[in-house]
Amino acid sequence: MSKKKDDEERQLVDVKGHLKLLEEPVLPLGDASAIICFALIGKMSHGSSFPVLKVAAPFLASWFLFSPVLGAYSGCLPVSRKETVMSAVIPWAAAIPAGVVLRGLLRGGSMPAAQFYAISMGVTGALIGTWRLVYSQIRKTDR
Repeated sequence: MSKKKDDEERQLVDVKGHLKLLEEPVLPLGDASAIICFALIGKMSHGSSFPVLKVAAPFLASWFLFSPVLGAYSGCLPVSRKETVMSAVIPWAAAIPAGVVLRGLLRGGSMPAAQFYAISMGVTGALIGTWRLVYSQIRKTDR
């Protein structure tokens, strides 16, 4: 793909970031799946009886609130694996702590211990990062 064409596509994505979520849903669906996997791991680790989507809901809500406006999908047409992963770093750094806070508020206002923040960041970072590496490899073979 030529640099000029790539720049034009990137502009289209930047201008219509939210619309791009609907046009190319694979990346956001994979991000959501990574967050649901995080919730499933937590649910299984702690023997929770809550449905997995209820466990994941605060994290999904914060992810889809922050990620489009902070650039997670401005690179839906990535040119490199690094770019695909890096486009999620800022949204991840905002959305996951916000999800932890939202979870605490939904559970009666009790905020979890610092370890939960650290584990949430580490596990979701690994899952979202791994998913995005896979996605960039798939997209690379599509071109």
